[in-house]
Amino acid sequence: TIFVDRRTAEARAEAANTIKRRCLEPGWPRLLVFPEGTVTNGSALIQFRPGAFAVGEAVQPVILRYGTRPLDVSGAVRGYEVFLYAMLQPANSLSVE
Repeated sequence: TIFVDRRTAEARAEAANTIKRRCLEPGWPRLLVFPEGTVTNGSALIQFRPGAFAVGEAVQPVILRYGTRPLDVSGAVRGYEVFLYAMLQPANSLSVE
């Protein structure tokens, strides 16, 4: 996992360097990047952040399609409720297209 602290330019540059290094060095698995830079409730596609593409490597777009009612981790549900909902929903389906 490569975490990105979006508050500073230095942290963003370090994340971009880590992505680039992992793309070029043998032995690393393929990298899954969420170019939106955040999560949503899935009702709309939001603008992509350029950092995911700035390393200049090939990109394979995919769609992650969740089952009928996935857990909403977008921030609409706050505090302990998200943990309660997670425990009440023991499984989700996911397909990659």
